[in-house]
Amino acid sequence: MTSFTFLHCADLHLGSSLKRLKLRASSAVNQNVETVKYATRQAFSNLIDKAIANRVDFIVMAGDIFDGQLKDMSTGLFFANKLATLKEHGIHTFIVWGNHDAECQFATHISLEDEYVHVFASEGPQSLRIDGLPDVVLHGQSYEIKEVSENLASAYPKPVDGAFNIGVLHTNVGDSTGHANYAPSSVSQLKNFGYQYWALGHVHSYKQLSDNELAYIVYPGNLQGRHIRETGSKGAVLVEVQDNRVQSCVPIACNCVEWHDIHFEIGDDIQSMDDLMDGLKQRVIETVGPDTCHVVRVTLCGRTSLHGELHSQKNLADEDLEEVLELKIQTSKSTVFVESVVLATEDPSNLSAAINESELADFFKVLESDDAKTEIEESLRKTFQKLKGNIPSELKSPDHPELRPSQDPELRFLLDAELSSLTSGSIELLKNMLAEEAN
Repeated sequence: MTSFTFLHCADLHLGSSLKRLKLRASSAVNQNVETVKYATRQAFSNLIDKAIANRVDFIVMAGDIFDGQLKDMSTGLFFANKLATLKEHGIHTFIVWGNHDAECQFATHISLEDEYVHVFASEGPQSLRIDGLPDVVLHGQSYEIKEVSENLASAYPKPVDGAFNIGVLHTNVGDSTGHANYAPSSVSQLKNFGYQYWALGHVHSYKQLSDNELAYIVYPGNLQGRHIRETGSKGAVLVEVQDNRVQSCVPIACNCVEWHDIHFEIGDDIQSMDDLMDGLKQRVIETVGPDTCHVVRVTLCGRTSLHGELHSQKNLADEDLEEVLELKIQTSKSTVFVESVVLATEDPSNLSAAINESELADFFKVLESDDAKTEIEESLRKTFQKLKGNIPSELKSPDHPELRPSQDPELRFLLDAELSSLTSGSIELLKNMLAEEAN
């Protein structure tokens, strides 16, 4: 049986930029501004380097190679040149176009195919083989239009007996939240299809939906995080196959910029802006690594005497809090850009903010005690007695229609409710009111 290795990647989004990242005047201190500007390209270059270093037999690209229509042809030429580099090292490339590629004229109108570059057609699913690896069959179909609503996998060919079958598919498996439901499929469908490996694209986070003998079903995630919802390491998956079985399936990092969402609680030990900046710098050092550029969003929270000063500085036109922080947190081992500073602090003089969750919890325990319930019941009883005393005498007759027992079961339930139920409801109402006030 044949042994081989391949890289599985998806969602390169070449041509796109990092979202909501402002290159300020302070960014001049960084020597990696160009890396940030062309992060998706650099991540793809890293992928090519890793393919060569690991001596893979082929690369599978499962859609969204480009980020829609290209702003200029340089991105397309860059991609073509990298494919030529792979060819020079004897590495094949298999591509399906995804929903973003369907909007890209370069992807849909320029032929990239040769003996080493294989692009699956959009008219229907295809099965392709590699010279020198006769026991490997790849099945795939590209998008012809952006919004593909049908289940493409249902029309894929049956697995080839005795071969290692790879399904290449840009799909939303199981209606994953946060992603358009294009070419929808399910885990059970793919797992029982008979392919040993499903190389998926569309979801931007690494996920192994199945990793057993039936099938490996894998999203590699995107190569490069582009905004704060795509934090952490990003890259591809290196797969090793022996005797038609997956021996290893390992994520490898390719990103050149890493995003971090940092929540920083301002404690009592921080009494000045200098203290705050020192504390933030230490947190950033603990969070980021020295090997890539980093982008951080910092959310400041907690009850602090700096609340007013922070909000004032955030609102000053000539004093950019993000820029001050960006200058402060640079280190000799890492390059850090600040996407934004989110203020979620509280004014300690605000009485409602002073009621913290633990204090509320203690108070609720008192409310739920038997003694407290007894007192509330007695208070309600006295209130009802006063209400009864205010009823006009002519209405107190048992023959009055308004006082006749109701035949409506729901009204009877309410009229017959025990006083303890009213007590519990009063307690819940009070708890909700206090919780809303504290928030």
